[in-house]
Amino acid sequence: MIAVSDDHSKLRSLGNILMELEETKPLAQDIIKDCDEIINKPGTTAAVRPDTISTVNELSTANATVSASAGKFFFNAAHQSMFDEVRGHFGILRHKIVPLITKSISSVEELKSFLQLSFPELSAELSNAESINNIMNVVVKKCRVNNISMIKIIVIRFEITEAKPLISEYEEEVKTLCGSLKDFISQNKPEHFNDFETIQFTLGWEPEEHSLDDIRNLLEEAFKELNKRIIVRSIHQGNSIIIICYAPHHLLAALLLKAQDNLTVLMKEFSLIRLTIGHYTVYDERIKV
Repeated sequence: MIAVSDDHSKLRSLGNILMELEETKPLAQDIIKDCDEIINKPGTTAAVRPDTISTVNELSTANATVSASAGKFFFNAAHQSMFDEVRGHFGILRHKIVPLITKSISSVEELKSFLQLSFPELSAELSNAESINNIMNVVVKKCRVNNISMIKIIVIRFEITEAKPLISEYEEEVKTLCGSLKDFISQNKPEHFNDFETIQFTLGWEPEEHSLDDIRNLLEEAFKELNKRIIVRSIHQGNSIIIICYAPHHLLAALLLKAQDNLTVLMKEFSLIRLTIGHYTVYDERIKV
């Protein structure tokens, strides 16, 4: 049996129970505060497949995998349009530039040889590419929305002049959008969250099977129209997935009611193990009613 003192989730549950009694409330508050500090410590990471963006320094395409570090990861559903716009511009670039490259390079072997020499890590995937289009599929897959170096190198090597303005235009768009994203992240650092409550989901998820879209869906199902007021702070991986969010303090009562109304869906569709909002435990599968 695991001792309560060695299991911070059990210790926090004990704190919630002690909160019910006036004489033990100060002790309970100390226990909960200490547990939250331990849980929120940076260092634990969870790998998720992003359908949006991880951080301003590492923007990912839809099929990539990224590690979201605790304490460095913030996104809000209200800013989804910004993420979609970045991905959209990447799609436009790909749609326009791949036909230009295909038209400008006649030799499959020459392009393949150049890429294998420049990027040996692509050799295995390129070995099965039988056309310029196949090769470009491999190249684009390895690009990120803020790193299209492989495409740029091909354009430079094969002197595809028509492609250069497309690249410049794309990089300018990404620079502008990244600036907006940086502003958002800087405004949502923890020091700005004094008037916010912590929301913590514990889910029976395998991280590689879920994306950021799944987290957005979770917040929508849990809090309905209030989900746009929720900021995801960090994702932690252990025996389960823990998602830590922030929400304005004045919404505490409304969030509690919404979450209670939607518990059945959260348990069935999102494998909810535990949900706390502020110091309140909304659901814990280990506590039998």
